[in-house]
Amino acid sequence: LLNEGHLSEAESKILVREIQGKTKEVNQLLSNLLNWSHLQLRGYKNNPVEIPLREIVEETAQGVVEETTRKQIALHINMSATVMVWADENQLQLILRNLIGNAIKFTPFSGEVVVAATEQAKEIMISIQDTGVGITSEQLEAIISGKNKTFYN
Repeated sequence: LLNEGHLSEAESKILVREIQGKTKEVNQLLSNLLNWSHLQLRGYKNNPVEIPLREIVEETAQGVVEETTRKQIALHINMSATVMVWADENQLQLILRNLIGNAIKFTPFSGEVVVAATEQAKEIMISIQDTGVGITSEQLEAIISGKNKTFYN
């Protein structure tokens, strides 16, 4: 319909934005799969470097703009620009992408997701909170213990 000109300009813009968002999602999925396969074939080699955490979180947030806009979710980043972490950049990006993506996935329309970091002694505590319904403590224990293999969609 888009190629044949059967949609209004407003409908075309909406559709193009949706296609862009889905393309980003597929790109992230493929990136995750390629990273995983690379690790499986060559073994994992950790390459820790000093990284400005806020920059990595902001890059990750750019990858979910379409979804947050569509669901009208407010994504807040509460951390200083001076917070530095010592980590493997690719692994940190992968972890943040998965955690922030899940927070957005399970946050209802007009909800809120907050990514924060606090320094505790010589460690940086990163937290991701959302206004989703969450899970019970029993469900969490079953997931952590490995007794429950159910994946929540």
